Amino acid sequence: MDGAIIAALHQKRVNEALVQLWHTGFPFVLCDQQMQDIDVPSVIFDNHRAGYMATQELIRLGHRRIGFVGYDVAPPTGSRLDGYRDALNDAGILFDRSLTAIQSLEPGAAPRTLTFAAFIGSLSSRPDRPTAVVLHTEELPFLAYPLLKKQGLRIPKDLSIVAIGTADHAEALEPSLATVMLPCREMGETAMEVLMERLQNPVGAVEHRVLPVKWVPRASVASPGIA
Repeated sequence: MDGAIIAALHQKRVNEALVQLWHTGFPFVLCDQQMQDIDVPSVIFDNHRAGYMATQELIRLGHRRIGFVGYDVAPPTGSRLDGYRDALNDAGILFDRSLTAIQSLEPGAAPRTLTFAAFIGSLSSRPDRPTAVVLHTEELPFLAYPLLKKQGLRIPKDLSIVAIGTADHAEALEPSLATVMLPCREMGETAMEVLMERLQNPVGAVEHRVLPVKWVPRASVASPGIA
């Protein structure tokens, strides 16, 4: 093949393979990842903005105890977790690690589903539980919704939920899921455009494009204690 578009896995072993590939001179574009050690063309979501926006919208509704469930991924442009922390800080809210469930994407880490399920499954027994939670990806609501229902916690009266993702299945959930929407189709189109330009001009400047995200409010969020 003449080139490739490679989706991020955010794992050390994969990153090492990407460095080796780069040294061969083979042209490729990274999706949703920027490398720190090598300058490779990339197309990323504005992940910091996504985490910030999700948290900021909850703060605007009056939430102060806001949890975060997701991954410890820190690209050079900032992560969703960084955005969450910065939004809290800018609102004068102290970051409380006990309100988070953070997991590594490395293969040797503890099973992610178990870590997240244990955190979500313990919320009803906590006297200091959060009134809202930001979920790192669009898959996590399918884990969270049944666990919250099993505990008798109502969305959004007892707990507001926001997820970051494509919002493809947001309307299928009950209540419908508030989302910070990631433009995945645009990412694919932009990555192909960047790759084609790279193939035509292999020695040109390395491009890095950041795609904006969008807040889509739905029924899973409300002010604390309001159905």
